Amino acid sequence: MADRGLGIGESVLMSLSGIILVFTILAVLAAATLLAARLLSRLAPVDSRDPAQRPAAASPAPAVPPPDEAENPGEVLAVLHGALSMASGIPIDQMVIVSVTSRSAD
Repeated sequence: MADRGLGIGESVLMSLSGIILVFTILAVLAAATLLAARLLSRLAPVDSRDPAQRPAAASPAPAVPPPDEAENPGEVLAVLHGALSMASGIPIDQMVIVSVTSRSAD
């Protein structure tokens, strides 16, 4: 005789048991997370003092200023060379930049 598989009632019960199992595991994980948070807060208490009374945090290292364009004109020329070549369609080896002047934005 051929096996007919699960009926409607058995399928519903199987689905419900799976859903219940998943949510039970999620509840256990949530409880474990809360317990771990409580244990860790007891080991390393949070500083609840007024922010003015707390010791100052170490300030981040100052950012390195970008190099001045006058110090490294080769990089500026390379960028201009590539951009002009792409915009005009002229190959880089056929293009020569003779002079570059800068204007400040007013």
